[in-house]
Amino acid sequence: MTSVVLIWDLLLITLIALPSVQRRLSAVVWRVERTAGGILMAFGCWIVWQFLHEFAVRLYA
Repeated sequence: MTSVVLIWDLLLITLIALPSVQRRLSAVVWRVERTAGGILMAFGCWIVWQFLHEFAVRLYA
């Protein structure tokens, strides 16, 4: 399984290194970064919400 993942990663690196793929990626990189940032912010908010909820439950229990 490890070798399958290694081969997959090497294939992706090879494809991303192609100039035509790099041109397409550079056109949408801002969208990928914004989406990733939104997902990370949502995940962070969920962690804070869970912490505050648990804190309140233990405080008032």
